[in-house]
Amino acid sequence: MKYFAIFILLVSNQAFSQLPDTVEIREIEFLDSVYADFEPFCETHRLLNKYTDPWDSTFTYFLKDRNSVNDSISCDLLYHLIKEMNFISYDSVYMTSVSNFGVSAINHIIDHGGPIKQIPLGVVDYKFNWFNKDSAITSGAIQLNGISYEIVDPNVPFYEDRISYAGPLFDFISDPEIEFVLTNDFIITEDESAVIGYEINDGSGWTKYKLNEAFTYFCSADTMQFFRIRVSFESGFTIENSVVFQTPKIPDTPQQKWSLGCSRSGKVPATAQNGDKWLEWCLLEGCNNNGIDKPYIIVTGYRPPIFGQSFTRTFELYNTNHAGLIGHLQNNGYDVFIVRFNFHWRPYVMGVEDAANIFIEFLNIVNAAKANESDGYYENIIHGNSMGCDVVTTALLKMEKEHKIDQSSTRFHHSRLFISYDANYFGANIPLSMQYIVKSQFAHYSANTLLTAFLGGWIPVASQLGAIGSIALRIYMNQVVEAKLFKELVSYHTDVNQFNFPWSPWVNRYMTPGEHPDRIAMENVKQTYNYTNSFVPIPGDTRNIGISLGRIKNTLEYPPTSQALGDGVDDISNQFRGPGNTFAYYNGFTEGIEAYALKYSQYHLPIFKRRSFYAWTGIPFMFLHQRMHGNYTREVDNASGSYMIGLGNIGAVIGWVGVGGGIASLDPVDIISYASILGTKYSHKSVLTGLAINPNIWPANGSMSMDIHSLNLMYQHYNTIQTDQSRHFGYPNLGRPNDHFDITPFEAIYVDEEIDPHIDLEDANIFYKDSLNQFILNESEPWYLGLQNQNIGSAVLSNYTYRAKRRAKHQIVCGHLVTPSTDPGDYNVLGNGDVVLNAGDEIVLKPGVHISNGAQFHAKIHYDICGSQLPPNINIDGYWEEKPSFPEQFEIETETKSELNLETSIYPNPSKDELLIKSTEEITSIEIFDISGKKIETVKAFGKVFRYSHRLKPGTYFVKIYLGHQVEIHKLLVL
Repeated sequence: MKYFAIFILLVSNQAFSQLPDTVEIREIEFLDSVYADFEPFCETHRLLNKYTDPWDSTFTYFLKDRNSVNDSISCDLLYHLIKEMNFISYDSVYMTSVSNFGVSAINHIIDHGGPIKQIPLGVVDYKFNWFNKDSAITSGAIQLNGISYEIVDPNVPFYEDRISYAGPLFDFISDPEIEFVLTNDFIITEDESAVIGYEINDGSGWTKYKLNEAFTYFCSADTMQFFRIRVSFESGFTIENSVVFQTPKIPDTPQQKWSLGCSRSGKVPATAQNGDKWLEWCLLEGCNNNGIDKPYIIVTGYRPPIFGQSFTRTFELYNTNHAGLIGHLQNNGYDVFIVRFNFHWRPYVMGVEDAANIFIEFLNIVNAAKANESDGYYENIIHGNSMGCDVVTTALLKMEKEHKIDQSSTRFHHSRLFISYDANYFGANIPLSMQYIVKSQFAHYSANTLLTAFLGGWIPVASQLGAIGSIALRIYMNQVVEAKLFKELVSYHTDVNQFNFPWSPWVNRYMTPGEHPDRIAMENVKQTYNYTNSFVPIPGDTRNIGISLGRIKNTLEYPPTSQALGDGVDDISNQFRGPGNTFAYYNGFTEGIEAYALKYSQYHLPIFKRRSFYAWTGIPFMFLHQRMHGNYTREVDNASGSYMIGLGNIGAVIGWVGVGGGIASLDPVDIISYASILGTKYSHKSVLTGLAINPNIWPANGSMSMDIHSLNLMYQHYNTIQTDQSRHFGYPNLGRPNDHFDITPFEAIYVDEEIDPHIDLEDANIFYKDSLNQFILNESEPWYLGLQNQNIGSAVLSNYTYRAKRRAKHQIVCGHLVTPSTDPGDYNVLGNGDVVLNAGDEIVLKPGVHISNGAQFHAKIHYDICGSQLPPNINIDGYWEEKPSFPEQFEIETETKSELNLETSIYPNPSKDELLIKSTEEITSIEIFDISGKKIETVKAFGKVFRYSHRLKPGTYFVKIYLGHQVEIHKLLVL
């Protein structure tokens, strides 16, 4: 307690001379000044006393028995050892960045991705000096001068010691098998002799391994794994200790593993412009196996490193969890590319513009592969997911402007359809309050900052060893929040108006949150290429369609306002925190924490609070008290948009980290319990940002939810007297023929009545999952295709050939007004256009078709049918009980007529056992297909009204209705 002398002087000399929100000193800087006089006496350039008494710091606690063999080391303790090394060092030369060390470990795990994750082992070995403060003060060898110690007798004895441990650099990975490896990249030592190898004892005896040689550990069905490690140096010095590794939720029965087999894969290599930034691609060839001739390019969005970015995972998201979407595309002949970027490798410098430049190079490679196709040239379909839409938009706009406007490039993207899938045109949402938690916990592991230093062993063992949470995950989460791409992604970021947060332990800030400058810069780059002058930058030479995984209505369920989380509120599906309500509320022995959902107000409302138990004393520096308040914030946390689940959910990962103090002492394995405490349901992509709804018509009260039906964007037919809009997709030009592009830049939009998790549709309603697939497939290649309002070719570059190829199983109709899916307009093939149309039954040219002199136009009655099985190179073992077949997909444009004057309806729909079909034309027959396209039944009919009794099993079906020479297809849901 005598060290409170410094504490008292600190208070009297500095603390109350400053306002609470202007305190900028950090504890490490303060202690540097306290012990500045001692640096010349420390040969190791480290002084343990800077941290606390020699044997009472968190890690030197283990040296009490001078035998590391008896100690168990986790990744968190290893990182804390590095943090302590930095704390006691006088010069940055003798420090190692905890964050950079952790990021390197994360990158290693990602770069060695595969069915079995590989975790790097680390070695931390350093020397330090210390002196006996008690005896030095008693003898008068040192004395306190103000707030600094000074040396009176230069003969004060200084001692040298060494601390050395080895252990894993990440955990919380719940796999039955895990690889570990020791490499020079993760060895911190000043020993002049090199590490020559290591040994592992998993209970069956010691086994020797060389550096860079991995060993496989087979986990037990437990939450903790243990093994021993021994590291050997050339000098004969060895490090030996036990290792503890956390494996929450190890399954009792090992799961069958599988890995996606790419037909081909590769990397767009780094260039002088891009440095060590690249993209990787995986090709899943279409069923014709004719090489690359019909590309469908899936550009992945941002995923947290380690926990989801593999090609296998992407395939699961867009095929296994998406009702076989990729399989349907392949069996329509599409060569499906999965594209991902190595954002994790350069997290602090690689952003959207870098990725866009690399994607341009990738498109040039794909287009070059198609150039020699003799039977026409399919333009690319690009499916951008989430952040991937920013990359695609930037790349396509840049190529269009340089090619057609500036005429500075002879390369073009040759893409006809851009599918924008749950994008973030006005910013995604990761709750600002949760970002504050991440930043605060990374900067301050303990809420009692200098108290730890002055009170010796009283606090460290209690609050740092017992309730420190996961340091590795804190490093990981801080990397996520600090990544350039994250800053470009979110609508609100902690770095805006933060005023020395989080490093100052004493902050009371009132500000207006906003976009990070990196996001503003990214949007400015898009605007430089926005030659179309759209209110939101969007490619001008592609058909653009938008998909939101939010809800078409603007309603959400909130728990009672007065009820705090942790008090019995069920975290049910679609239940969010109301504006201004708490995401997290905890008041424990060592600290308290509060995090709030944003609420629009002209007044400053609390967003985040974290405080030490002793913060009531009002003393800065010694205790932590951080408070952030904001005003004029959009209510992005509870919009009717898609939400995050699993490890993509920052709230869930914060739960693993632990919000400090008592919560960290809860069972850190049960992510569900943490999720309920932290209220992790929050909106990630509102419908307004996913469908790029013009901000000028957003609600004035700060809400980020609207009833999309109120905007008249969801009509599907020309009939002007209709009153009912679709429940899942529509063509904005029908309801707003004069100004739809002022509301949304998309020609077709999808949004249904269910809020789904962002990108992951595993548990989505099958009806809406099928409807979404049908929307995508109908835009990609319907059975009945209408072409209007298009110009193939360009009058600007007359010597450049623009090629296009389309096909439909039954019919292609070209003209001025042949489809409701876009604005009326002529179908023009200019002089440098080259068009191939293939249809199985007929190709009809109606008024409004213009073929210019010099153009090439080929129309052919021809339709190739691929085999019914997936290509043999696709490894699907492990997620389907049997390999399914995907027959060709018929037209799924729900209730779209082949001729504009038909009126046909089916009722009731959904149906149980009977169906009534009415039409203005004679019904000749009907055919029933299941969701895979397999014909179930053919029924003869007559008259304009037909009653059909069926015994169909519950599910989704398609009813093909023959009306003389016309055909309609309707979707039927059987209960």
